[in-house]
Amino acid sequence: MSKLCECGCGNLAPLAKWTDKRLGHIKGMPVRFIKGHNSRVSPHGSPGEKNPNWHVDHIKPQSLFNFESPEDVEFKQCWALENLQPMSAKENRKKSNKYRSEI
Repeated sequence: MSKLCECGCGNLAPLAKWTDKRLGHIKGMPVRFIKGHNSRVSPHGSPGEKNPNWHVDHIKPQSLFNFESPEDVEFKQCWALENLQPMSAKENRKKSNKYRSEI
């Protein structure tokens, strides 16, 4: 099973060596981003343009979901495009794992 990195670089993503809920990795499944590529989304540039000042933020934090595999409903909700947004790195660190209704 292979999959391309979702940053748009065109490189194959490696398989996860272990399950990591925080990162959304499921052991044996391709990871979404190659290490370091998840900061390559820039609302002011093209996909794949390196911009460390912007992050991909989960509107509802990953820590509030409970999933074991990519087939779980909560995994799909966590990684749905509707739950992702570009956010400045500074603002994302400040937000941490707070849900918008908690801020």
